[in-house]
Amino acid sequence: MAAPAESGSSGWLGVERTQRLRAEWHSVQAGFVDDPRQAVQQADALIEKSVGLLAEAVTERRHRLRGAEAAPDGAPAASTEDLRLTLREYRALLDRLLGT
Repeated sequence: MAAPAESGSSGWLGVERTQRLRAEWHSVQAGFVDDPRQAVQQADALIEKSVGLLAEAVTERRHRLRGAEAAPDGAPAASTEDLRLTLREYRALLDRLLGT
């Protein structure tokens, strides 16, 4: 059966990582007054970093879902109910990605 979303997390990246990224953003924003061009470059790099971390989080979630549908060696194949629950988790994942 698919694992439920982690409790206590903040979005895809978790509370701690989200707080670090927000702190980095505040640093970028504060630096704008002294060097606007550099601040914009840092903002772009922060977005690139954030997108990469998000992609890793989604990929990890997909791997867990794939594991939920696979039966370990020697075990009976996943039941229809297990597959239904996994499909439901995939739907939730897509809805979350699409913001619906």
